[in-house]
Amino acid sequence: MSALRPAMAEHDLTAGEIPSDELLVVLDAALTSVIITTAELDDDHPQILYVNKAFERMTGYTRAELIGRTPRILQGERTERAVLDRLRHDLEHGHDFSGQAVNYRKDGTPYWVSWNITPIRAPDGTIRYFFSNQKDVTEEVRLRQALERERALLTQIIDLNPAMIGISDGQLLHQANSALREYFGITDLERFQRERGCICHYFKTLNGHPFTPSPAWIEAAATSGPVKLQVDHQGQTGYLLAECRRLPEEGGFVLTLHDITDAELAHCRAREQAERDPLTQLLNRRGLDRSMAHLHGRTCAYAVLFIDLDHFKRINDSCGHEAGDAALQGLAKVLCRHTRKSDLCVRWGGEEFLVVLPQTGAKDARRIAEKLRRAIGRDHHVPTTASIGVGCGRADEPLEMVLDRADQAVYRAKRAGRNRVVYGGPDD
Repeated sequence: MSALRPAMAEHDLTAGEIPSDELLVVLDAALTSVIITTAELDDDHPQILYVNKAFERMTGYTRAELIGRTPRILQGERTERAVLDRLRHDLEHGHDFSGQAVNYRKDGTPYWVSWNITPIRAPDGTIRYFFSNQKDVTEEVRLRQALERERALLTQIIDLNPAMIGISDGQLLHQANSALREYFGITDLERFQRERGCICHYFKTLNGHPFTPSPAWIEAAATSGPVKLQVDHQGQTGYLLAECRRLPEEGGFVLTLHDITDAELAHCRAREQAERDPLTQLLNRRGLDRSMAHLHGRTCAYAVLFIDLDHFKRINDSCGHEAGDAALQGLAKVLCRHTRKSDLCVRWGGEEFLVVLPQTGAKDARRIAEKLRRAIGRDHHVPTTASIGVGCGRADEPLEMVLDRADQAVYRAKRAGRNRVVYGGPDD
């Protein structure tokens, strides 16, 4: 340590300001690199007064090669100018400094250094020298840069994914890839977070049930597996298949959405075609079965009108099957014009039709049947009359039982001379 003390004394440091030999021994044995410099900052200053052995190992310079020189010999082309400017600013104003930059070893090898500098003051408050401890963080920086590259690559892969991917806690959409932002028209995620918060406000149904926005929806979706969502998409109805996976450490969920609108609409069209009579576009028996399942779910009484065109065979025989088809189509239009949207109009087979009237008692059912009978008789597209049987049922009563009553009633109407309404029970 004897070489160090004269070097410090040359810079007008009194004996009380120079670190003791005991302290210098401790610093020399420290694993962290230590450097002490003068306080001047102009020209070739500050000058190095002391470096420990760890500093020699980190830089490749010996202590003798460094004493009296400026730390700027460690800088090079990759040393960031902005960091050096901040360093000078802090030291000129007597502040502590901490930062990271690229330095160069004696052999020219670059390395990342993280260092702190503390001004050491004399009793009168003036800065007499700067004390700095430094650490080679090259491996840490390389690891961080590798992780940042991997994160950037992963972000790019997710952003290029055609599926919509986001992170949400059920109340706030924290992140969203390009596909999700484009689908929901999100041009500014922060603004969307402030104004809307979550994409769940666009949902109309979840697995066919009305959707009410709630933070619990995403938890339920993660538990139940993929769910089908009906959404209001830019003024139009869309369909999404949603999958949710919990992020244990983050406390949110990864939300993956697939646009299945085209497939869902195609399925609806196919189902509609399968449940419709191709000639009249009324429900067929399959369509009636599905509609009745919904009707029974509403627990309401209902009535059935069994309509049979009179002397239909004569139309086919005398005028041909095209005329017969036109008569059937004409009857279908009459039924649609004179029934409610909630009523079910069905082509049962041949010249037989049904009208199911939800929430309708016997009196109203007979009134509606009579109105339809007169409308059919007046319509010039239907060149014949109709016999109508009426049956009523309780909410939980199977359609087969009510239909049997209406069938028996229409049979009696035929035997009684046709072109009439007969009620088949039960009594009011």
